[in-house]
Parts: sequence; C-alpha cells; structure tokens
Amino acid sequence: MIIAHGPIAYIANQAIQKKKIDQLKTQERVIVSLFSLFFGILPDFDFFLALLLNVPTYQHHQMLTHYPIIYILLWIILKLLTRPIFNTLNKKNQNAISLNLLNIIADTFLISTMSHMLTDTGIVFFYPLAKVKFGILQVFDTQNLFLPYVFSPMFALEILAIFIFIGLIYKKALKSNKAVNILLKSLTALSVALFVSMVIISQ
Repeated sequence: MIIAHGPIAYIANQAIQKKKIDQLKTQERVIVSLFSLFFGILPDFDFFLALLLNVPTYQHHQMLTHYPIIYILLWIILKLLTRPIFNTLNKKNQNAISLNLLNIIADTFLISTMSHMLTDTGIVFFYPLAKVKFGILQVFDTQNLFLPYVFSPMFALEILAIFIFIGLIYKKALKSNKAVNILLKSLTALSVALFVSMVIISQ
C-alpha cells in the first residue's frame, strides 16, 4: 500500500474510538484526526532513513521501523507518561489540553501505526516471536506482470479507502448537499467495481 495509509488510519481510529472522540470538543476532534493521519504514515518515514543508510528503498519493510513491536512498546511508554506529562502543565494548559485528549492521542498512535502494519505487505508482524512475514491484504498484492501498480487490486483498494475517507470528512465537516452525496456514493460504487475488476484481471 502506498497512498492510503493515512486515510485508513483515520477510518480505523474513528471506528475504534468513536464514543470517546464524539465526546471531545470540535477542535480536539480535529487534532485527533490530524494525529491519526500523521501516525498512519509515520512508519513510512523509514523510506528516507533507507536513503540515508544506502539501503534499497524496496527493503524498507524489513527495517526495525516496520516492526509492530516497536510501536507497541512506544505506545506503552506514551500511556505511562500521559498523566505525568499532564501533571507538569499549569492550570491554563490543563484547561486547554485535557488528560482525556492525551489518552485518546496515545491510543490513536497505536491504532494508526497498527493499521499501517496490517495493511502493508511483507511485515514481520510477530517479531520477536516469529520472523514470518504477514499482511492481511497480501492476498490482493497480486500485481499482473504485464500491468503497472495502478492496475492492481491493491491500488483499487487504496482508491476505495480514500473515497470512504473523503465521505466521512464531508459528513463530519461540511453541510449536506444532495449532488455531492450522489457523487460520493457513485465514486465509492465505482471504486468497488474497479477493485472487483482488478482482482479478476490479476488472476
């Protein structure tokens, strides 16, 4: 997966933490949304690390930054530090940044980075227990030898995820418009049709 990690992280975070997020103020929801997008693409920053270390960029999934255990450990540290960090803030900042918001952001970190790992391919997901490469979308990573990535099932899935993401943002942030509703539903339906077509073509 190349372009949809951020949108998928947003979708996953909204689904898993919906009740908590709905209780936040509008500006806090925006902050959580931005963090989910950022954390969703965070593991791919190792692409630039690979360039610096002269590691072939196609091997960046084998770097430590693509090991789920790293992000689980970082999440545990974040959860342990959340209250101490909050307690160091003065009253004015405690009123602006609630402990609840900090906890939601910490959980957003785990959800978003794990959504990245789960939707990538060739990830050593169970390291250090096992070095087996894993990916729940591996079955769709069946690129036809005669066609580029944009004609693969995985790319079609990315397009579908992006349209679902746009639909969710539109519903939350903008006034409802019948024409836009029809357009978004049509584009989403076309994305589903494209995905099915690419699966068939790639066989």
